[in-house]
Amino acid sequence: MYHTFSFSAFNTTVAGTIDCGEHVDTQKATQLEQDIEAHAYAFEKICSRFDPASELSQLHASGAGTHTVSPILFALLQSLVFHYQQDCSTVYWGRYGVGEFING
Repeated sequence: MYHTFSFSAFNTTVAGTIDCGEHVDTQKATQLEQDIEAHAYAFEKICSRFDPASELSQLHASGAGTHTVSPILFALLQSLVFHYQQDCSTVYWGRYGVGEFING
């Protein structure tokens, strides 16, 4: 049995399906759905490049120098630096689908 859900975040529709095994516990499935949605909104609030109030936008606007960032943004930036430093065969998911970083 499955529990499906969808909500709007990141300027798109986020949809998911929860595999509930043989019996759907509606209360648990709904709670998990709400948790997923809350985490998505929290991530969007921190990392949106379209919202001038987001932490990422404020960091970008603050210019050069040393800045304190949240653990979530720090982990994201670490991951971006790591993947940027990989060779040109590094596969990534971009706005237009799967591609490769090309070092120039």
